[in-house]
Amino acid sequence: MLFIISSQEKRILKPVSVTLDDCLACSGCITSAETVLIEQQGPKEFLKMIEEFSNDNKVISKELKSLFVVSISPQSRASLAASYNLTVEDTQRKLSAFLRSLGADICLDTTFARNFSLLATAEEFVDYYRKNYLNSTSTSLSISPLITAICPGWVCYVEKSVSDVVIPLMSKVRSPQAIAGSFVKDYLSKTMNILPNRIRHVTIMPCFDKKLEASRSAFLADDGSSREVDLVLSTSDIYMIVIENSDL
Repeated sequence: MLFIISSQEKRILKPVSVTLDDCLACSGCITSAETVLIEQQGPKEFLKMIEEFSNDNKVISKELKSLFVVSISPQSRASLAASYNLTVEDTQRKLSAFLRSLGADICLDTTFARNFSLLATAEEFVDYYRKNYLNSTSTSLSISPLITAICPGWVCYVEKSVSDVVIPLMSKVRSPQAIAGSFVKDYLSKTMNILPNRIRHVTIMPCFDKKLEASRSAFLADDGSSREVDLVLSTSDIYMIVIENSDL
């Protein structure tokens, strides 16, 4: 039996916007979402972003400060160093100079964020151990581990497949990328008196799934005006940019 709508009952439907967060909330199309992310956060988008940022600064009042920051992971730097047969130090120096030539203002080494993450995780584990074992009156011999993981793909898997069991055991400490994002959009924003939405923050990471992490709604600047990490480039992304735009 067909359900027929008369001409009088017809309605004009408004366009529906499906965000990337909506895609990630679905357990059936993570591959498609990753494809979208790669398209939205690749070399072309980076070059477009930095060009638009430069053009905006030419027409906007100088009193409205702005900043373009690129955070470089040690893993990506090491891969580039091996590719070009350079030392890690020379790679950081040359890559930073190259990015500044494109329009970046500051190039950060995310090792500091990794150190913060490790220290925070150690402190979290000590508190977890004291609370659950040293101060526990339970005689049970069962041990519940504190699970630490900064792989966005694994986190997505847990959330969609075994959330009830694993999420309560997961560490609450941010990943190095997320810590760097908070540092740039919160600390630098306040220290340099620049609005978060006037800061562009790009990270260079070893894994494509870091693009997934940066897109999560949990990682927004304090005022909610922008993401803490606006765009993520993989190691292969930055390698392509260097090949096409420099003789590094």
